[in-house]
Amino acid sequence: MTRVGIVVLNWNGWKDTLACVTSLQSLQACDSEILVVDNGSTDGSAARILEAFPAVTLLQTGANLG
Repeated sequence: MTRVGIVVLNWNGWKDTLACVTSLQSLQACDSEILVVDNGSTDGSAARILEAFPAVTLLQTGANLG
């Protein structure tokens, strides 16, 4: 089975990101690894994402890099 890396960008949109990751986790056509990049959110997104998906890799940029 092919391994695929999936990158999801988040900026102050944890609700949409949780829904997106939930959907991506249901993929069965490939073996995937999900990386969420938090682009300097100030709404607690990082904590909420890690709480909901502790196995997902979360990269925090510390600032909105565009």
